[in-house]
Amino acid sequence: KKDIAGSYYNIGIIYYSQGNYLEALKNYFAALNLREEIGDKQGIAESYNNIGRIYFNQKNYPEALKNYYTALNIREEIGDKQGIANTYLNIGSIYDDPENYSEALKNYFAALKIYMEIGDKQGIANSYSNIGTIYDVPDQYPEALKNYSAALKIYEEIGDRLNIASSYLNIGTVYYNQNNYPEALKNYIAGLKVNEEIGENNGIAQSFINLGLASIKLNKLKEAKDYLNKALQLSKEIGSKEWMKESYNSLSDLDSTQGNWKDAYQHHKLFILYKDSIDTEEAQQKNTERAMKYDFEKKEAAIIANQDKKVAVAETKKENIIIGLVV
Repeated sequence: KKDIAGSYYNIGIIYYSQGNYLEALKNYFAALNLREEIGDKQGIAESYNNIGRIYFNQKNYPEALKNYYTALNIREEIGDKQGIANTYLNIGSIYDDPENYSEALKNYFAALKIYMEIGDKQGIANSYSNIGTIYDVPDQYPEALKNYSAALKIYEEIGDRLNIASSYLNIGTVYYNQNNYPEALKNYIAGLKVNEEIGENNGIAQSFINLGLASIKLNKLKEAKDYLNKALQLSKEIGSKEWMKESYNSLSDLDSTQGNWKDAYQHHKLFILYKDSIDTEEAQQKNTERAMKYDFEKKEAAIIANQDKKVAVAETKKENIIIGLVV
């Protein structure tokens, strides 16, 4: 039964990675049902955690929190420190908005403390990076830099190159917002180099745009134009409307700086065109998500009802066995 539950769980993970949340949920509940039957507490917590992730991706944060806290309570009961820390990070992500920053920090720091106790370097770095994101506001830039830099150092130790590149971009943006453009440029170049080495095209496009903006501030207008044209070309190659939008917007800023009003106007028009296109797609996506959510909730209710029925049947069987033994 433990292996069957594990198989259901793995099938659920595949459906989750495909974005098929209904099938993922069905398999996670099947795994959960068996794990509860055999008393596999670590597996039960794992199931609740992944059910929480589905609700998180559905933006159903109350249900996500409910399942994360259930997982957290079980993990605390069995002393699963790694699982506890992971759950704290998940909970922190739910609170990661300006109205709940204190709650997000509380959970991120709780995760960090445990990761340090068990020596999980990846977890420590991820915690520092998440904490840096919370502090990445005007009156907290020094704290943001401190945490991003701590994350970068560990990512370099463990060779996590994707997050190394991301950390350089984060650090560069803090310096940019502090008007320290030479340091911003230095970190953006470092991030670009790593992104190019690993072939991370989205990161490369973002780096080119950031380099272009920093170069404008430093009055290196020729370099700025080269960076922004490279960003635009790559954005078209990978079909990223988001980076095309940002490229056109930044080129418009450059043209305005140079007094090239005709090109500034044309680039601004293209920026608006892609912005409107993205906004329209997002509106359509939200409508689709609402329709899917309604369908998901109906089917989810059926899945939960079926699970409750199985639990009730199992309990009845246990009662009959006990009665039989007593007789």
